[in-house]
Amino acid sequence: MMRHLFILCFSLLLIVFLLGCAGEKISTKGGGPYKLEVQLPKGTLYSNTELDFSFNVKAAWSNKTIENIRRAHESLFHIFVTSKDFNEFSHLHVDGLSETEGDLAYSFKHKFKRAGGHRIAIEFVHNGQVWNRFFDINIADKKKVDRKEEFIAPENFSVTLYNQGNVYVGDLSHFELEINKNNRPVRNLELFLGAELHGVIWKSDWTDFGHLHSFTPKMKAIFDEISSRQKQNAPNLKQLQTALVELICEKTELVFEGPKIPFKYVFKKAGTYYAFVQVAPNGVPKTFRLIIEVVDRSLG
Repeated sequence: MMRHLFILCFSLLLIVFLLGCAGEKISTKGGGPYKLEVQLPKGTLYSNTELDFSFNVKAAWSNKTIENIRRAHESLFHIFVTSKDFNEFSHLHVDGLSETEGDLAYSFKHKFKRAGGHRIAIEFVHNGQVWNRFFDINIADKKKVDRKEEFIAPENFSVTLYNQGNVYVGDLSHFELEINKNNRPVRNLELFLGAELHGVIWKSDWTDFGHLHSFTPKMKAIFDEISSRQKQNAPNLKQLQTALVELICEKTELVFEGPKIPFKYVFKKAGTYYAFVQVAPNGVPKTFRLIIEVVDRSLG
């Protein structure tokens, strides 16, 4: 009897301890028939402190955990952390499940470099489609420092973005990113998570989000197929979307060693966009920030 009572008391204390270590649970917004909640660390979230986050993806219709997430570009989840002033960016990855308080969950750690508001995007592939969910958090600074510094580019590296004329809303815009180190072309790029270039793009008012990749010959073949079917007035967009998803889920080979990497993007609205692109000279990831102005063709 005493043994059972001891086990019960210990279990209750353990539950109280675990609950005490957890902070607020918040819901995410975004696409798909999913319920994705994020468990925040307990207490105030400070910069320059490693913070633990966990989350779960459940079907909105059944509230059951979805376990058959597909691995895309070598990861189950790509997590993009962007500060609201567009001066901080991080690309994190989640590769496996863990058990948290008796429930299956995914987890990641992150140390924020600056205080202020941040938006976090969680991207995953399920049922043949790419989905994105978003949530906002605020990071405090113990030193009460008002950080005004700009985004810091990698030392000794520089990039130049080339495009043909104005960038218009609705066009499939073609870009080339040229990478230099100490004013000399970089020619030793390696794959970073299955691509020569990874990137995200945000409109300055946070109303448009996209994920960028290098535009490889395989991707060009899919886009050419889209164009061909549209000209024939018989596009099968769902099938072609599935082909693109299969492409990012398969094993890839290095195509672009540098110094230039092509990528394409369709902008939905006019305005200022911030793109954070990552390349890996000699296998070491480097992050650069680009600012792109998009105009409405109808306005001249």
